[in-house]
Amino acid sequence: MQQSHWDSTGAEWARRLHEQLFEWLEIAPALVVNRPNAMLSNASKPLQIQLIGESGFLVPETLVTSDGEEAHAFWKRHGRVVYKSASGIRSVVRELDEHPAERVGLLKEMPVRFQEFVPVSI
Repeated sequence: MQQSHWDSTGAEWARRLHEQLFEWLEIAPALVVNRPNAMLSNASKPLQIQLIGESGFLVPETLVTSDGEEAHAFWKRHGRVVYKSASGIRSVVRELDEHPAERVGLLKEMPVRFQEFVPVSI
């Protein structure tokens, strides 16, 4: 299917509008909750957890890797581990068990974030 002129023109227009809106939000002489620059760390989960730890909060031990052996050793050391995307995009968190552990060889294609499991107490 061929892309129409409107699709490419509309996409470029939307990109420029988004860019201009972000610029305006940075300099607007009004109360803006969560100015774009204040949210930059959201794009990097490893940076985000580092900043959280530096702020004095307890954070679970974390490993970002694309090495299956390293991931397996981390899992064996902690017993219970969760895994999730290393990107800034929202992802599903799952506990690592024997089934996904069989696929750690696929890590060479992209890094994954592993964290020691933290039980929730209510």
